[in-house]
Amino acid sequence: MRRLCLFLSLVAFAVVAHAETVKGRIQVVSKQAATIQIDVQGKKVVVRTDANTRYDGAAGLKDLNPPDLIEVERQPGKAATSIKKIVFGLPPGPSCGRREAFDQAGCGPVSCVSQWSGRSTGEGDRARSGL
Repeated sequence: MRRLCLFLSLVAFAVVAHAETVKGRIQVVSKQAATIQIDVQGKKVVVRTDANTRYDGAAGLKDLNPPDLIEVERQPGKAATSIKKIVFGLPPGPSCGRREAFDQAGCGPVSCVSQWSGRSTGEGDRARSGL
């Protein structure tokens, strides 16, 4: 009987101490209070941090700002155990610089109007604009 009570108390404690993962966009970062307020499906959630909080994708609290998307692992009422900054990369494939983008847009030396001078761009305007 005693073992059964001990077992049930351990199971109950494990359920209470269960860590949760929340994911949301940062609304406010307070470096002084070491807290982050995030929006999780329309609900404001305050996440506490401490010296034991691990960061993935950021060096620390100073690298997190609105509207960064983060995933937090924590136990309710306690400081976060880990915070992961979620960054969306570019899709695989070729990338281009300004000149290539300008050429792909169909802007030849005479076909576009310069945003600075209001006249058709020539090689001189392209050279001055850095394209």
